[in-house]
Amino acid sequence: MQRWNFARIKTLWQQSPLRMPAFRRLWLGLFISYIGDQFSYIALPWFVLQLTGSGQAVSSVLFASTMPRIVTGPIWGRLLDKVDPRKVMGWNAVARGLTVLALPLLHWSGHLTLEAILILSFIGSISAPSTDIGVRVTVPRLVGSGKDLEAANGLLAVALQAGVLIGPGLACIGAGLIRMVLFSLRRFQPA
Repeated sequence: MQRWNFARIKTLWQQSPLRMPAFRRLWLGLFISYIGDQFSYIALPWFVLQLTGSGQAVSSVLFASTMPRIVTGPIWGRLLDKVDPRKVMGWNAVARGLTVLALPLLHWSGHLTLEAILILSFIGSISAPSTDIGVRVTVPRLVGSGKDLEAANGLLAVALQAGVLIGPGLACIGAGLIRMVLFSLRRFQPA
């Protein structure tokens, strides 16, 4: 059985871009954001299918949440050359969080329609490329060049791939829990 070599771990930490507080905050924020994105990629189409029973409605939502990214990407690229990308990424996170939060609030209030989902998906997708582009602009400014930049890019890839692995699993667990709770509520309703 191999023992932990804490001296080696400390040396790796001291050589990692995660030793830099600004990069560590960016990396952690992106990691959480990637999990949320992947959660939404599974949960939203599943929810629309449950709500409407229509594959066409699911396709419409996927289109509304993808097409604006293609159109707005070049616009965000030019804008991020002129303004502080960290601020834009922060506002993007807030805006996308509010659009995601609006979905359950509208559902609980009884006002959620397919049209509302399409509009919110479209709005959330408009600003999505700003984070992807902003990261490419920000990381070299935070860590410099050379080995730190290579390591930072590797860590960003790890965050993205971990989000791809964790997010859908959480969405499936969440969907299963929701179905279980709804089934239990229906089963024990007074006649």
